[in-house]
Amino acid sequence: MSATEIILSSDCRSSALSEFYKVAEKFEVNLYLGYGVLLGAIRDGDFVGWDNSIELFVKSEDFDKINQNFIVSARKKGFCNHDTGSDFRRFREKLVFFYQDVRIAIVAWHLMGDYRVRRYLRVPSRFFGSDQVEFLGSRYLALHPPKDYLRFQYGKWEIPIKSGDSDDYFSRDCYRYPFFIYKVRKILAASLLKIIRLQERIAQEIKP
Repeated sequence: MSATEIILSSDCRSSALSEFYKVAEKFEVNLYLGYGVLLGAIRDGDFVGWDNSIELFVKSEDFDKINQNFIVSARKKGFCNHDTGSDFRRFREKLVFFYQDVRIAIVAWHLMGDYRVRRYLRVPSRFFGSDQVEFLGSRYLALHPPKDYLRFQYGKWEIPIKSGDSDDYFSRDCYRYPFFIYKVRKILAASLLKIIRLQERIAQEIKP
C-alpha cells in the first residue's frame, strides 16, 4: 500500500463484509474468511490496519453460483463489479467487487488430491469445513481450525509483517512448487511483461 492510500475504517470494511455475505447467503454461495481478513480476525480481533482488501475463498464447484443474478443483487446493495460482460467467466479464478473504497475479491480454489489449489498456491482441503468464527459481532464461515490454517499460510502468523510482497510473509509450505522454481518463474514472467511493454512502446513510436 502506498503512502497516498487512505486507510479505511474498520466499520467501513465490516459493513462491506457483512453486506456481501448477505448476497452470498441468498445464492447459497459458501464464502470462507481466509488470508488477511482471517489473520486480523484471529490475531487482532479486527481487520489488519493497513490492508483495505478483503479476500474471500470459495470452492471452485460453488463458483458457478456467482452468476449475473448474483452480480445484479450485489449491485443493488452498493457493490460494483467491472467484469460483468458476457465473457466474465474468463476471470474464473478471481472476481473483484468494490464497495465504496473497499475491495472484495472472491478467490476460487480447485480440488486436487488433498489440497485446494489456485495458480502457484495450495491450501489443505481439510480446512474447508463448515465451522464459523466470531468477528466484529457477526459469525462467518472460515477456514478451520483457523490457527492451523494461519500457521500453514504464514508460519509465525502472530508476528505482524507490513509488506506489499506476499513472498515476505507467506510460508514456504503454501507454494505448490519448490520456492526457488516459483521465484524463477516469477522473474521470467516479469521479464516477459517488460519485453511486451517495450515492444508496445516501440510500436507506438514508429507509427506514421
